[in-house]
Amino acid sequence: MDKLLDLRELLRDFVFRPAIGVTEKDIPDLSGKTYLVTGASSGIGFYSAKFLAVAGAKVYLTGRSLSKLEDCLEKIREQQPCADVHGLQVDYSSPETIQKSIEPIVQEEKLNGIIHNAGMNHADATVTKYGYTETLVVNAIGPQIVQRILDPLLLKTVQTAGKDNVRVIWVASSAHFLAPPCGGIDWDDLNNTDLGGRGYAYYGETKTFSIYQAILWGQKYLYDGIVSVAVHPGIITSDIRRNAPGQKSPYEIFCRPTEYGAYAEIMPLFIKLSSARNGTYFVPFGQRARIREDIELAAYGPRGRKAWRWLQKESGKYIQ
Repeated sequence: MDKLLDLRELLRDFVFRPAIGVTEKDIPDLSGKTYLVTGASSGIGFYSAKFLAVAGAKVYLTGRSLSKLEDCLEKIREQQPCADVHGLQVDYSSPETIQKSIEPIVQEEKLNGIIHNAGMNHADATVTKYGYTETLVVNAIGPQIVQRILDPLLLKTVQTAGKDNVRVIWVASSAHFLAPPCGGIDWDDLNNTDLGGRGYAYYGETKTFSIYQAILWGQKYLYDGIVSVAVHPGIITSDIRRNAPGQKSPYEIFCRPTEYGAYAEIMPLFIKLSSARNGTYFVPFGQRARIREDIELAAYGPRGRKAWRWLQKESGKYIQ
């Protein structure tokens, strides 16, 4: 039965085509609020940042390319000339540079939410100088570094914004259903050195860390009034496959427009949510969904504690 439920969740975007529950027209006035959207120099992240900025929020966009960020800021200002938007060149594939790159956000008086949108698809099993594949560094270690650096600001913000009004969105994927068994993480081969047909499954494994982070970070700050959830943005036209090998994927015929992924990402920023439900997994559009059972169970047990220790250890190498 569980396998059938897993298959249904994996195929929901292809077969059931969930209806859109929100568009940018449904976003409330966000004047006076500040958000960070990572990986926002293109794709889903750009639209998420644009929608927030047009709704009146102050928004920081991060991306690898400064020129692309500048283009994004210009596009947002074309629609909203008074938009309070700022681009920060942040390269998750170079974790030692992250802390300095996000210093302007640390200097802010408040931060109402983070969308951990930055990510990359599976490229290959090449191990970088950091000891892990670039995919794992970008999808798991990078977000942990940013989150740890900004934790004090989030905790400060909740004092004035109020309980459950500060949100952290960890962008996951339905690909976690393809991750290895027994918790979704192959601790004996974190770099997927033996590909064995697990290319896309390896992407699912790195995004399993996003689900773990939503749960484990949410448990750590359970009584501090900060909401932490995971979101699958859907099967979306995006440039996340820019590093993926091979020809155009056949699944792309099922893709929805890029902005639809942003609708899914931003919805948990303003719908009614409680930190008591931290670790909730959302799928398009705004629906609470099931995490693969063995992954959810693992996150709350010894494997989850192991994952958290690993994330803290690896991210701590690049935080002063």
